[in-house]
Amino acid sequence: MGDTVTYAVSYNINYSNYCAASCPICAFYVPAKLKGKTQRGGYELTVDDVKRELEKARGGLGGATEIHIVGGFNPYLPLEYYEEVFRTVKKYMPDATLKALTIPEIDFIARTTGNSLKETVLRLKEAGGMEAHTGGGAEIFDPEVRKQITTKEKISGEKWLEDAKVIHSLGVPGNSTMTYGHVEEWKHIVDHIIKIRENQREVPGFLSFIPPQVQPREHTT
Repeated sequence: MGDTVTYAVSYNINYSNYCAASCPICAFYVPAKLKGKTQRGGYELTVDDVKRELEKARGGLGGATEIHIVGGFNPYLPLEYYEEVFRTVKKYMPDATLKALTIPEIDFIARTTGNSLKETVLRLKEAGGMEAHTGGGAEIFDPEVRKQITTKEKISGEKWLEDAKVIHSLGVPGNSTMTYGHVEEWKHIVDHIIKIRENQREVPGFLSFIPPQVQPREHTT
């Protein structure tokens, strides 16, 4: 209101880059099947690693006000791992908002640990006070575009929207996203935004809309 400006100081913790999805537009992942083999760059953070990251988050700029946690689709991590990580965050930084996991990550964790989406969300919420999801993984909802930029391990656009309703109904709001700048056309962008708007009308819970642009390798430094 008026001349008041607010902001969050967000500290990102990427708990693992092993991923079963291996999407073509992603430069972050290391294939999950290579875990345990000689592979440069693959990692999983232990709880002690997370504690060290939280020490960094508590310093600088007066300390982080938000802890942002995302990673890959790691099929080797049990639900208890995430519960312990979240409990650790709230123990060491109880006043920071815990914004964790993309909607496809939450869905993947539920499927690979044998839990329903609802049970998974409630356990994560209870364990660490997960206050928001990060909203990533929406990409572009159009199925023909989506099949070119994701793999079958990532949920469909329809499932992303359905999951968002479930997660929001359980009291966990979050962001909405749209990854553009690859093979989509304007009609796909418009359709994507309209679907997010309709979802928000049905079950409110989106806190913001974030449209990250794909950065081709030749344009990165």
